[in-house]
Amino acid sequence: MNKRTPLYLFFFIVQLILNGQRIYPNFVDDTSRSERIWNGKGKFFPNSKLSKYFLYSDTAFNYHKPSGLPFKIPFCDIAFVGRDHPVFPFDNTLMMVFGVELVNKSPYLQECIPFSEGKSVLKNMILKCKEGKQIRNLVLVGHSSENGYFVKSSAGIYTNDYKYNAKGELIIFEKEALKVKELQEALLRKEISFHPDASIILVGCNTAKGENNIASAISKALKIPVVGAMQKVSLMETANFGEGIYSKELQRAGYVFYIPNEDRILRYELLQPNTTVSALIEEVNFLKKQLISSTSDGARNYIPKIK
Repeated sequence: MNKRTPLYLFFFIVQLILNGQRIYPNFVDDTSRSERIWNGKGKFFPNSKLSKYFLYSDTAFNYHKPSGLPFKIPFCDIAFVGRDHPVFPFDNTLMMVFGVELVNKSPYLQECIPFSEGKSVLKNMILKCKEGKQIRNLVLVGHSSENGYFVKSSAGIYTNDYKYNAKGELIIFEKEALKVKELQEALLRKEISFHPDASIILVGCNTAKGENNIASAISKALKIPVVGAMQKVSLMETANFGEGIYSKELQRAGYVFYIPNEDRILRYELLQPNTTVSALIEEVNFLKKQLISSTSDGARNYIPKIK
């Protein structure tokens, strides 16, 4: 059992007492500058001491960061959060708390959407693009390996060549599983489109481990920058909860940036164990500017460092 589980069980009981009312994190009402609870329906709840914690229902949960002005720029910034892992069921609530806190703290994200099946991520991307928006910052949060993201059994997001599990057994994928090639096909059909400044941050363990990993596969398929971790990471063991990513390994700890450049994918390593999601997004934007202002050979030899 996760060490935080008893705490969230307590708040689950509180939620039942409150007749199922969902509790959201603290947000600042720009008009009064006082801390209030955003209820997701255009209003604020009264002040509450329970606002740091959040419990959600399974039904189409969609969190939008409150804003005093309507968005005028046609892009969307989304954090997709994987839940219903077959081995770590107690992390379901914690993952969603992390996702909401991430969107709350990061200036680069506006919406948090949970997913239990890989294809639901693609469906939500298509819906956003049908609204006339382009995808700019996209973050995938969840339990993962170099082969992909694991949510419901055999229904996650996987590389195209992932066929056998750790025991060498052939995997029978669910119909709701998503392969990287399906993202590429949706892009070619113009069902999804990406902003010129688009990037994808993979928040999970080993997403950039080895050569044929999920981070490089997505970057090659979609021709946009993708960042992944070379090692196991923790989202909980950090003071900056929601934004922080903490390395669980000391050797070869860091992140890999895959940056498309003409007909190839440039690979950079950031040998820094601990960072934040926003810092990785900023580093992607910095690297792209370096590519524009320097030659490809010079850029390939550049080792980025987060300040």
